[in-house]
Amino acid sequence: MDKRTIHFTVEGQEIDCFCPEPMPRGDTQQYLFAKFTVDAAWENLQLLAVFRRKGRGGRPFTVPLDETLCCAFPAELLRAPDGGGSVYVLVGLLGLDPGGSAYRLTTGYTAVLITPSCYVRGETPAPPAADIYAELLAAYGSRLDAVWPVSEAGKVLAVGSDGVVEPTEMVSGGGEGNVPMMTETTAGIAKVGDNLKIDGEGRLSVDTADTVEGDNTRPITAAAVYATVGNIELLLGMI
Repeated sequence: MDKRTIHFTVEGQEIDCFCPEPMPRGDTQQYLFAKFTVDAAWENLQLLAVFRRKGRGGRPFTVPLDETLCCAFPAELLRAPDGGGSVYVLVGLLGLDPGGSAYRLTTGYTAVLITPSCYVRGETPAPPAADIYAELLAAYGSRLDAVWPVSEAGKVLAVGSDGVVEPTEMVSGGGEGNVPMMTETTAGIAKVGDNLKIDGEGRLSVDTADTVEGDNTRPITAAAVYATVGNIELLLGMI
């Protein structure tokens, strides 16, 4: 999945942000990331990004950086404020001694503008249910709507409106419990007629003959016709 990364540069206790247009939209989750580039003062420290919303009462969120000095923006800070509009998320960096001493290095804050998105909490449709396929079939009425050939002789694999898949006897006509026959305008079962065949991969083709024989009723290939005509021409040339 795609993601967007905003880059921060830290030199000593100063932090700067590079965020090209367009400004990031709010209400995303695990999409917007912060990546830090630090100088020698931050080497060998445990690094944590500090996020909070601009304004009074903004609760800080402290997120450890991974080995690439990267972390995700907290989703809680990317939510649109009540009434909509843009928000500023403040970002700083904190460095602690992994050995447990009292040493601590800090920066100030730099601001990232988060612009409104189309997401509205409580009004976005829920994800489709796992049985959505059965629901779609039910929309066409309580009958069998999709069939596939199977190897079991005389039967097809049918999906009913309840989503149950099972071998079903091939029957003609429509109606409750029947699989419809194929017509010029309707999909359904098609019986394999004379001089047709279905191979192991379910492909329908003409059952042809490679030679011309007196008792053969199958269509012959173009190669067989060519060979026969050539033999006739050869015999006529010998007369």
